[in-house]
Amino acid sequence: MKKISLKEIIDKLPPDFSRHTVKDISVLGNSIFGESHPSSMHKMFGGNFSVTLWVAKPNNHVVFYRSAVEYDDYAKKCGEYFNHGLTQTKKITQKLRQYTDWFENFFQVHQALHDLVKHREKFFDAYRDFFAVHQAVYWAGDYLHHHLPGRAKTKKIISILSAAYKYNELVVPHAEKYFKKLHIGHLVYDEIKNAVYKNIKHKQKNRSLLFIGKKRYILTHASAKKIEQNITDRAKQNLLGLRMIKGLGVSRGQFTGIVKAVTTHAQRLLKCGPQDVLVMPMTRPRYNEFIKKVGAIVTDEGGILCHAALLAREFEIPCIVGTKIATQVLKDGDMVEVDADRGVVRKIK
Repeated sequence: MKKISLKEIIDKLPPDFSRHTVKDISVLGNSIFGESHPSSMHKMFGGNFSVTLWVAKPNNHVVFYRSAVEYDDYAKKCGEYFNHGLTQTKKITQKLRQYTDWFENFFQVHQALHDLVKHREKFFDAYRDFFAVHQAVYWAGDYLHHHLPGRAKTKKIISILSAAYKYNELVVPHAEKYFKKLHIGHLVYDEIKNAVYKNIKHKQKNRSLLFIGKKRYILTHASAKKIEQNITDRAKQNLLGLRMIKGLGVSRGQFTGIVKAVTTHAQRLLKCGPQDVLVMPMTRPRYNEFIKKVGAIVTDEGGILCHAALLAREFEIPCIVGTKIATQVLKDGDMVEVDADRGVVRKIK
C-alpha cells in the first residue's frame, strides 16, 4: 500500500480527534476492530468513521483514538435503531448471545494454530461482525439512558441490552488469551495464513494501526509516538488549571479520597484500597477482585452498561464514568471529592 507521510496523517485527523480508551488488546485484535468500523459497524448500524488510530503499547495494551462527534453520531443511530421496539432489541441481543456461544465453542474446539489458519476467514469475519453488534448494544444503551430516560419502554430496552452485554463481556478477553497462547497477537489478521509460522518469527511487535476510511496503514513505534504527541499537545491546551470534571453518575454516593491513577500498568490495582479513588480509562473484568475494594471509581469512558457501572452498582461503590478526561486531569496523590449523585469530581488539593 502507498506510504503516507506524518504531515498527511495529521492533516487528516478530525478537529476533535482524541484518546478514547486504553484496552488490553493485541495488534491482531486491533486489526479486526479497526477494520470493523468502516465495514461491519457502518453496514449494520450506519456508523461513519473517517479515521481511527490504535497505538500499541507494551504489555499488550492499546490506546484508541477517534472522533467524539463521529462516535456520538454512531451512538444516536444505534439508540434510534433499538428504540423501534422490543422485537428489534431482542433480535439483535439474541444475535450477540449466539456470537458469544460460537466463539467460546471455537476456542475450545480449535486449540491449535493450524486449526485457526484453516478456519481463518470464518473466524475473522465473525469477529468483525461480533464487534459491530457488541458496540451497537453498548452505545445504544448509553444513548437511550442519556436522551430518553425515565420511560418504561427505555428501561425495558436498557435492561435487555444490559443482560446481553454482560453475557458477552468475556469474549474479547478470551480471544486475547487464545491469541497469546498461539503466539500470534503481534500479527495483523491477514498475516494468519499458510506463512503464519514465518510471520510469527519475523514480523515486528508493537506495531500501531491507522485506518483512514477503509485504508489501513501499519505504523512504526516512532511514527505513532509523533502522531500521539501531536494529539496530546492539542488536548493539553484545554485542560490547564482544570479542577472539576463531569461525567455520568452510574452508582450513587459521595466519597472523598486519594487518587490512584491506573492507565497502562494494571498491576497497580493490586495496591488499591478503601481509601483510594480509582481513576482509569475503563475497568476490566479480570481485576474485579481488586477494583471492588476501592472507595470510588472514576473513568474516562463508559456509559450505563459499561463494566465499571455494572460492578459499582453490584458492590455499591460511588462511580462516575464517561468523563473523557479523568486520567489526564486527576493524578496520583490528588485529594478529590467524588459526588456520583451529580456526576462531579472536584480536586480538593
